[in-house]
Amino acid sequence: MKRVLAPIALMVVTAAATATHASTFRVPEEYATIQAAIDVAASGDSVLVGPGTWTPETRSIVICSNLVTSTSVMFLKPGITVIGTAGPEATILDGGSPSPNSVNTLIMESVEGDPVRVEGFTITGEDEGLVWGCSGTHLELVNCHLVDNGDIAIVSRDGRVFLTDCVVSGNGWIQDSGSPQHAVFLGDGGRFEATGTRFEGNVHGAISASNITALIIDDCQFVDHAERGAIGAGGVALVSVKNSLFLRNRVRGSGIWGGAVGIGQALNATVEFCTFAYDSALAGQVGGLFLGPDVTATVRNNTFYRCFTPFRGGAIGVSGIATVSGNVAVECEGAAFAAYSGSNIEVGSGCNILWNETNYHQWPPEAMASDVIGDPQFCAPDLEDFTVRDSSPASEVNSGGCGQIGAHGVGCGSVSITPSTWGSIKSRFRGTVESR
Repeated sequence: MKRVLAPIALMVVTAAATATHASTFRVPEEYATIQAAIDVAASGDSVLVGPGTWTPETRSIVICSNLVTSTSVMFLKPGITVIGTAGPEATILDGGSPSPNSVNTLIMESVEGDPVRVEGFTITGEDEGLVWGCSGTHLELVNCHLVDNGDIAIVSRDGRVFLTDCVVSGNGWIQDSGSPQHAVFLGDGGRFEATGTRFEGNVHGAISASNITALIIDDCQFVDHAERGAIGAGGVALVSVKNSLFLRNRVRGSGIWGGAVGIGQALNATVEFCTFAYDSALAGQVGGLFLGPDVTATVRNNTFYRCFTPFRGGAIGVSGIATVSGNVAVECEGAAFAAYSGSNIEVGSGCNILWNETNYHQWPPEAMASDVIGDPQFCAPDLEDFTVRDSSPASEVNSGGCGQIGAHGVGCGSVSITPSTWGSIKSRFRGTVESR
């Protein structure tokens, strides 16, 4: 018996001796500024910030191996959690006006380590909202509002940034029109994920990703981006866009394709259970979703409604290799192909429903034999309700073995005149994966 217990007792004592105790630091009760609390915090500690508007300070830090002088409300370091206890409406990080130093509301020293979590803040200012560090840095933003930043809301180079239940809105209003950028700019490696986040009214688009390892979008909304579309991605190893809404996004420039989403290069791309409505490309091609020549993609169970381009591909344009199946395209308009166009539509594609398109296109015909030209019977498309009636050919029971077609299942319940909550809006446009 002693031979068994002695090692166990030794293990417990050793663990107790080496365990660290996480501490909590309160602002302004214990520290006058957020930065003063962050400076004393160690990995695993939390900083709790009370309501108010918090302003920046200036210091020198290392960013990507370069010593720079910058102005910021928070100079973050690995492993800490910073929480606005009253939520984003009452806890505001304001970077203020630009100065000789780059003004950023949040900035991360380029030190590898445990994830940083920032929760419950509004992040705003006349310059960039957030600049994230280099390889090995990891930020989690939860219930934060990145709004009305004059320049880019998030800049991340070779870092990992995760957004959960955030709002990214109204950014980019002070940018030089000669070199505009999306609200979120990602480059040089790293990974970006957004879940349950609303991107709305950013002046030059929502997300631009170049040469990163992964872009993951789930259960998000992209609304009213009027210049450069919602998402532009190139040189991304993995792109996954699921269960999301793209509403009234457009591109104006002739060199930009995909009114809502343009993926130029990706080893593996999946777009599924998304809704594209009223998206357009006014000078470029493809009103809704564009997949470039170096993309291998799966496009399935999406709904396209009244997407437009004066050229080809009102709903979907494929230049690479794609399986296109189980999609609904209604009243989309393209001069050559309203529904979808491309020379490399894979065998296994089909089970798409097309209705009231200016031009129909099925390529190649033998791969699209299961497509249907017919009314999907949306419940109330003018109210942006794209669920379908029981008798719809898009419903699982009427689809001829294709399963559910489009992003939404059977609906058409009573319509409430009560104003929608954010949670109900999210649920309304969420894909119906759980019900299948």
